[in-house]
Amino acid sequence: MGGAILDCFSKRWDPVFSTDRGINEDWSRSYVDKKRAIDGDFCDGLELFLRDSDPSIPDIEIEELLELATSFSLEELKAGVLSAGQRRRAWLDERSSPDCNTSQTRDHKNPLTATQFYERVKTRRIGNKNLPDANRRLVYIENLDAPYMLALAETARFHEVALLRDALRNHIAGRTSLRVRIPTKGYRVFQLQFHLKYFVCRLLPPDGETWMPKNHWTDLSFLEIQTPKPPEGRKYGMFESRFSVVICGSSEKQWAVYAFDDTESDGDGLYEKMIEALPQVDEDPIVSCLDSDWPVDANFPIWNPRRYFLLAVANRITRAANGWMTLMTTVERSIKYYESFHLVTPRWQHKGSW
Repeated sequence: MGGAILDCFSKRWDPVFSTDRGINEDWSRSYVDKKRAIDGDFCDGLELFLRDSDPSIPDIEIEELLELATSFSLEELKAGVLSAGQRRRAWLDERSSPDCNTSQTRDHKNPLTATQFYERVKTRRIGNKNLPDANRRLVYIENLDAPYMLALAETARFHEVALLRDALRNHIAGRTSLRVRIPTKGYRVFQLQFHLKYFVCRLLPPDGETWMPKNHWTDLSFLEIQTPKPPEGRKYGMFESRFSVVICGSSEKQWAVYAFDDTESDGDGLYEKMIEALPQVDEDPIVSCLDSDWPVDANFPIWNPRRYFLLAVANRITRAANGWMTLMTTVERSIKYYESFHLVTPRWQHKGSW
């Protein structure tokens, strides 16, 4: 019994993940497709994906997610209606194991709209006669919205469901967490999670209106920031940013990454950033941040999931720390400017202040 307890709670990588084992799963159908076939329920996939228990029992976070996404239907996603067929916010990289002798990469013509993304990840990942196996899948979605959430829900396989549920809930709620979970029951898969919420200082658009909800930013014009002095008619704001990356797999030769990145404060979208990237480098936006001086080339894939995860965590924490330091320095300079301009006398110099 003591040995069983040690095995459950020992903090070490299970050697089974270093062996050549694949998930024994029906790759032709998603979790939601199977659930529809069993229950005969044909409601949109996000609700089927999120709910396993009695829907009459309230879950505030699920209700919030559904409220965000119920404005979009599966039929609209398939047809590429409105933003689903226009906004190119997803990056997808799928490769077969380096042990394979066939072509190793699926060509996706990134970045992808929500409709294009849905069509590609809906395709059978393992055992497809016309495409190489996608033993390693990387998914990056910028500014997650209803069409992309629905695409994820409609295409997730059974072993990914619990992790993706957590990822959506934590990302939308803006939590910060770092977790490693390896269930001790059933078929063993590893789950690595990192969620980060941080703040950055950015210039507001010239007209004073932002491209994101007001509750995601704070107007800093009251600070009268002088260094660096904003251009005429512009002012600074403090923006809330979020990043999530989760990894799920059965072995070091078969795993998937899902990353959600809140970049609305940056202004430029994924398409513009990919155009501006080095032409000779197919930049991996998950670990490179698309603004790094040391971009990671996706054509030189990292096959160790732990190494990939730690690199993504390290680079994102560095980016968040740099943004936080810029914000703090900007505020500090503004305070010093105010003190010097208004000749503020330190409190300890006032008579009778103590």
